Amino acid sequence: MVSELVTNVVAHSRSVDVSLSPAFDGVALTVEVRDSGTWRSRRSVRHGVEAAVTGGLGLELVRHSSSWWLAFPSPSGTRVVAGPAVEPAAG
Repeated sequence: MVSELVTNVVAHSRSVDVSLSPAFDGVALTVEVRDSGTWRSRRSVRHGVEAAVTGGLGLELVRHSSSWWLAFPSPSGTRVVAGPAVEPAAG
């Protein structure tokens, strides 16, 4: 999940920086990725084999590897916050 979020910054935002901030509050892990680039939404949705070969699956992978995620685009960059999908420890 983190790899995909950072890859999206590098590949799509034209940002000169990216920051990663994990946080654990004793119950849940949260990951925040920030950049100072420009949000560019995709004009078309990719499907099928072509998408798998040419890319375009990043946010789908984030969706499947997180319990939730939110994107906050702004004129000064984008902040994405996500909660990785983790199983509780057996106890």
